[in-house]
Amino acid sequence: MPFSYATPADYIKILTEDEGIEQSNLDFPTAEMAINEKLSQALVDASSEINVILGTRYIVPIVPTPTFLKFATVIIAWYYRDVYSDREHVEKKYNYVIKRLTDIALGKFSLVDDNTSQPIPDLKSSGDGATRFVIIHRPSAITW
Repeated sequence: MPFSYATPADYIKILTEDEGIEQSNLDFPTAEMAINEKLSQALVDASSEINVILGTRYIVPIVPTPTFLKFATVIIAWYYRDVYSDREHVEKKYNYVIKRLTDIALGKFSLVDDNTSQPIPDLKSSGDGATRFVIIHRPSAITW
């Protein structure tokens, strides 16, 4: 199973249940339950984008998942799924998250382990001299 920093439950917790239902049922607007498979795929695609950005600084995937990565994953997935509406606030949040992730990759900020409150070691601090490769999961359903 492809990796994701967040779950459909995180998606609903960070946004709302109504948003989860709406974004997972784009073809069925009268649905009353979220379709976890659709949200899961968007979250996997979002996690892949995060790995591309952070893979220049960290060994990815980053486990345990910092709270910010859960939030970022949900916002990116929301942006991917929000294809039928023109909601400027979704794009603004997406742009904020991408900017923050880029700043983290550039070393302006660090990810912190929520359990220890310590910075997550990056490639420079690991010091093992190993060559790193980023494996990218090709997003399956990104609509622009």
